[in-house]
Amino acid sequence: MEDRLKKDFEDAVAFWDSALGATDEEKQEILDTVEGNEWKDMVPSPKLYDAIEQVAKNGRFLDYGCGQGWGALVAAKLGCTDVTAVDMAASAVDLLKVYAEAFKVGDVIKAEAIDEKWLASQPDESYDVFLCSNVIDVIPLEIAEDILDNAARVLKKGGKAVIGMNFYMSPETAKERGMDVRENRYLFDNGVMRLSLISDEEWTAIIGKRFAVEKLDHFSWPGESKEGRRLFLLSK
Repeated sequence: MEDRLKKDFEDAVAFWDSALGATDEEKQEILDTVEGNEWKDMVPSPKLYDAIEQVAKNGRFLDYGCGQGWGALVAAKLGCTDVTAVDMAASAVDLLKVYAEAFKVGDVIKAEAIDEKWLASQPDESYDVFLCSNVIDVIPLEIAEDILDNAARVLKKGGKAVIGMNFYMSPETAKERGMDVRENRYLFDNGVMRLSLISDEEWTAIIGKRFAVEKLDHFSWPGESKEGRRLFLLSK
């Protein structure tokens, strides 16, 4: 990996490591207060929940770039008995472990902080489901394509993949708004890469080289008026 890409990637990981963490007091509050079906409330969109529900019981489930782990938690609570959740942001993985304990699925979810070489080290066709949300489009494309290559490799034949992405913004629109656009492809904020400015059609072509694209849907997060985020439902 060339030095510039490596630096952009490391800066992005450091940003998310800081953003997704929690204090010891916040972790204890989670352990003391969560109950019932509150794990459902962690999912940003009903469409994301539905996508996981459709595949959760298919076998070995990998939540790659899990963040605080809502995907892994949903899979485990819906009955998947073999869930692996990994992220390069160690603070996020620590928080997932707290949630897993609070929701009583700590014995089902294997949560691990990893480096960029982890996915390439996994055996061929070793997972039945691959979930990756808000990862592929916030890192340099060269690294994203490497992740997609390995995702297809580790997914079993007939396996399912769910990939969530942010909304699309064209480079022209970003520039008109005075945003920091680099290489006419990447949006930066305070020196940290935050978004790939790649359209639905471009992503469909990129992903379609590795998977069968069953559906491209769109969804929103709470408080958003437009369903502009992308949700790819894939199979191998």
